[in-house]
Amino acid sequence: MMKIVTAFLIVALITGCSSTPHQTFVEADAPDNNHGLIYIYRSTLDSNESESTPALRLDGKVIGKLKRDSYLLVMVEPGKHALTVKSKNFGSDLPDVFASTTVDIKGGQTLYLRYSESVADMVYVGSSIYARTEAEFYAVPAATARNEMAKARLSRL
Repeated sequence: MMKIVTAFLIVALITGCSSTPHQTFVEADAPDNNHGLIYIYRSTLDSNESESTPALRLDGKVIGKLKRDSYLLVMVEPGKHALTVKSKNFGSDLPDVFASTTVDIKGGQTLYLRYSESVADMVYVGSSIYARTEAEFYAVPAATARNEMAKARLSRL
């Protein structure tokens, strides 16, 4: 597990260091046959998207936060990996937003996942009204993901 976190930090440093504070999307080098690369991003395409900044976990460890129009990338060992997000909903009496997916990545493979939160409906709690949010991960073709991430910023830990 420490190798995963170390590899993520190395990739983040290589691709995230610049003289500008908000560097837009820069594609990392393709992974070698002993690693896979996963991009996880949020776009601004959906106007119904919530403004939360959820913590993203890979195999139970927090790897970063996903603001709108940002992305994370992580280098992993081949095999199955669980990605999960748990974020507070708008009302304290409402259940937390939760999304999860499992990816099975091969050595040398790059995967692109879009994370999306949307307001599902309005809920009355006592005399207040809150927006109930739903969340999901979507596997996205490489060309589509690159286009959607073109102006996205690399998230920091």
